Amino acid sequence: MQWLQRLPEWLARHGVLMLVSVIPGEEPGANGESAAMLVADQASCCSLGSTHLDWEAVAIARTLLKQGARKKRLRFVPGAGADAISLLFERLEPTEALLWRARAEAVSRGGRLLRVGLDAEERSQWRLARDAECTE
Repeated sequence: MQWLQRLPEWLARHGVLMLVSVIPGEEPGANGESAAMLVADQASCCSLGSTHLDWEAVAIARTLLKQGARKKRLRFVPGAGADAISLLFERLEPTEALLWRARAEAVSRGGRLLRVGLDAEERSQWRLARDAECTE
């Protein structure tokens, strides 16, 4: 989860960000950890796994940031013959940096950050777990 380790620093440096992720279970070869990237108005990091998908996601995320959007779920077909996947765009605020830093530190100490679902407004719900708690 490279995006998680970089997230607190990026919130401090860039301010408002979009976390763009493949909705779990809809990613080819999904293993419970979704591919994700961070997008700011002038920068991006990490990858969704495809250059074309990254390029499209960055453009959409920047548009959503300019519009002030909080979240957006989009079905996307990355290329001819490819299966459609769903991308989730979630706005993250600098005020969330301490929470994300604590999550990143817990993961660096051996914990796992699990997306346990989406709430009614389609914002990710997260839970920290030790490997022994994971049933994947």
